Amino acid sequence: MPAKTAKDIMTTRVVTVKPSTSVEDAARLLVRRKISGVPVVDEKDKTKVVGIVTEADLLAAPSGAKTVADVMKKRVVSVSPDTPVDEIAEVLVKKKIKRVPVVDAGKLVGIVSRIDVLRAISVPRQKNWDWWRSIVGIGKGPGGAISEEHDKWVYVKDWEERDRR
Repeated sequence: MPAKTAKDIMTTRVVTVKPSTSVEDAARLLVRRKISGVPVVDEKDKTKVVGIVTEADLLAAPSGAKTVADVMKKRVVSVSPDTPVDEIAEVLVKKKIKRVPVVDAGKLVGIVSRIDVLRAISVPRQKNWDWWRSIVGIGKGPGGAISEEHDKWVYVKDWEERDRR
């Protein structure tokens, strides 16, 4: 089975803001959508990433900051749709960031967050969940890697059961 890539795990309906978006509106958007950061796109071209703004940027905004342009990071780390998940994880950890825009031919096509990567590496690699449960004898569905008794974890990558205690 080929390794998963950004295109396999990315969110394609990306929430974005423009540089002219007010700091207050950006903060409200993050709260309403329960997200911690968004790409900033060009005023005229919604697919061209010109920055990224995070909750930390908004919290640290100087008192005179009025728009996202005043607080956004202009140097954006991005990946391509074909970037393997393990490379994305490495980028997220090494750069100490929580999300990366996915850019193809200069156009924003998605976004991958840490939770997307965790989901990709923590779910069973076979399609038949019932088969998986019959092999390990525990669990409650794809992504539910806790035993029925809630006292053991299944480490899917290693295909073994380990005590949590």
